[in-house]
Amino acid sequence: MVRGCGKIAQIVRQHCILFVTLICLTNFSTNRYYMTQSLHNIHISILNESGRFDSILDAIRVQTNNAIELARTKIQLSDVDIIFSYNPVETIPHLGFGGYTPDAHTVQISVDMDNAELVCALDEELVHTLLHEFHHAMRLRSVGYGDTLVEALVTEGLADHFSVEATGGAPSLWTQGFSNEELEALLVCARAEFDKTDYSHEDWFFGGNGLPKWGGYALGYFIVGKYLAEHPGVTAASLCNVEAREILK
Repeated sequence: MVRGCGKIAQIVRQHCILFVTLICLTNFSTNRYYMTQSLHNIHISILNESGRFDSILDAIRVQTNNAIELARTKIQLSDVDIIFSYNPVETIPHLGFGGYTPDAHTVQISVDMDNAELVCALDEELVHTLLHEFHHAMRLRSVGYGDTLVEALVTEGLADHFSVEATGGAPSLWTQGFSNEELEALLVCARAEFDKTDYSHEDWFFGGNGLPKWGGYALGYFIVGKYLAEHPGVTAASLCNVEAREILK
């Protein structure tokens, strides 16, 4: 959901994979660490040495496998580590979890077991979140997330449209709540910063300094939606490798 890649992310990923591998080798018999391998070289890893995830292991497994199969109907998803860990700070309050794709082969899902919304959200929203992150992972293998505001808007908009295409369901909450007039006004503000690399990602996507919460997600969804409406037959999946500026032409 948020951007991140580069050398630091690669190092973190390498250490994380080493870490979970060591746990698997030393503590597999305790059944506290759960790991499975799906088809297409996609690994699901749940860091559960404390046992705090015991009550949701089945839900995570079922919904993650559902997301993988749905994604595979649209894109050639492969070579991905999906890692679930306890990290309340990085979760979305109304969900109890949050997604992050630090590089093209890693999806991290942070979970807050103390969040009252978690159990319901796993059934209703985890698939959407994973599909969103899967699109990020595939886009990172080609054009990347992007360094400018316009690239971030398009990347997030594509990911949210992809989750809708794959599930056939409703858009994520963070893309809704704005009228077309409000989004057009927000687009005018965004155009002034489109090509800036020093834009505030926090303000644009999470709210601040006069910008509304989730504004960047809603605007990105709006921008991509207009392009898709004008190009019948084109999908967010097919635009995975397309530069942001091509979508704004």
